[in-house]
Amino acid sequence: MWHSAPSGGLLVAGALQTMPSYDTAMFWAQLSSIPVIAVCFVHVETQFSAMVHTYHMKMEKRATLRELNEIVRSIGAHVLSSMFGLFAALIVVAG
Repeated sequence: MWHSAPSGGLLVAGALQTMPSYDTAMFWAQLSSIPVIAVCFVHVETQFSAMVHTYHMKMEKRATLRELNEIVRSIGAHVLSSMFGLFAALIVVAG
């Protein structure tokens, strides 16, 4: 990309090719995703971990397949709702 559009690119320090219009946009996009990633690790992952731990404990206690499938469904619902929530948060932060 940097080599195919030499009109917008700059050569920095004699060897580093950069394109300020692209690099600036990428920097701000990645910077805005940091709060969403933090929420993911602190909030979503801890609940996910607790749910998986519950699944393993039920499995060790020889729970029925129906009980285990119910936990798996709740984990799947949690993951999907969390993903939608994280994308909504990213839209708010980036917008």
